[in-house]
Amino acid sequence: GTFSKSRILDAITRERTRGGQIFYVVPRKSDVPVRAEMIRALLEEDDERQISIAISDKVNNAPLHNLRRRKVIEAWGGQDDLEQRVLQFSRGEAEVLVSTSVIENGLDLPNANTLIVESAHLFGLAQLHQIRGRVGRRSTQAHAIFFIPSGELSGPTRERLEALGDLHSGDAISRRDLEIRGSGSLLGEEQSGDVQDVGYDMYLHMLRQALEKRKQNSDGMNRTKTF
Repeated sequence: GTFSKSRILDAITRERTRGGQIFYVVPRKSDVPVRAEMIRALLEEDDERQISIAISDKVNNAPLHNLRRRKVIEAWGGQDDLEQRVLQFSRGEAEVLVSTSVIENGLDLPNANTLIVESAHLFGLAQLHQIRGRVGRRSTQAHAIFFIPSGELSGPTRERLEALGDLHSGDAISRRDLEIRGSGSLLGEEQSGDVQDVGYDMYLHMLRQALEKRKQNSDGMNRTKTF
């Protein structure tokens, strides 16, 4: 869906209520401090709301488990203390980690089960799949929210996001990503190509034929005698 502070606040409240943590992922390093400040304000708003509920219900310590960690950690690639920041989050010293896609690999944090990705259309399909894999790694129900801009998305972008919702295995995601982006040039510099024009299976068939022909030509040249 489109960006919504109310949805973010609802997701934060739900996760905090069960004592969990939240990943908030943005596409650019420059977005991290801005969104971290927004999250801090939302955490404060949630605290005030829960305090009001506790007072009205005359339950004096109800919000204390939420108030003990109103901290947001910011993380992106290239930080000198990146590992330390991630370790702080893993130890439960903060409720929200606002980061770039630096979290996509190697994190196994069973207490973090809500994921919010802003501007999901700017990420690649395989990248989004890896980021989504940071939550739901145990038996706890996980929640993932992907924000995209309002309006019409380009064909490949729409296909990537649809594939993310339809596919769940890494192999299926990788195959679909190749179909959407194209394979590029095996022997050249192009990083994407037109495999979608012929289809994945036909592309592999054509590739095998081309490699076999190249091999035959090479063998023929090796058998040619020089006088």
